[in-house]
Amino acid sequence: MAAYTVARLAAEWGCSRMHIYNLIDVGKLKSFSISQDDSAVNKNGVPSRKGTRILEQEVKRWEDEQRRTATASETLSSDDTRASGSQISKLAKSGSVRA
Repeated sequence: MAAYTVARLAAEWGCSRMHIYNLIDVGKLKSFSISQDDSAVNKNGVPSRKGTRILEQEVKRWEDEQRRTATASETLSSDDTRASGSQISKLAKSGSVRA
């Protein structure tokens, strides 16, 4: 099973890692952890998110959902058949599509 790190997915979608974590936190993007220590905290006392991964199938599901909910005027021109990750991310950030 292929999985994305938060950093890799953020780079591919052209957004911040925090945006990916926000999608995870509100339940719009499912993730799992490969960390063996669920009680780990960082130096600020915040639970560590090191080891967070998102399955490739989950990324595809989310991207497909974004394409389905985007209106024709917000998507690429009709001769393009696939929105890029960064274009989907921009639409999601603007609130013009539902994640």
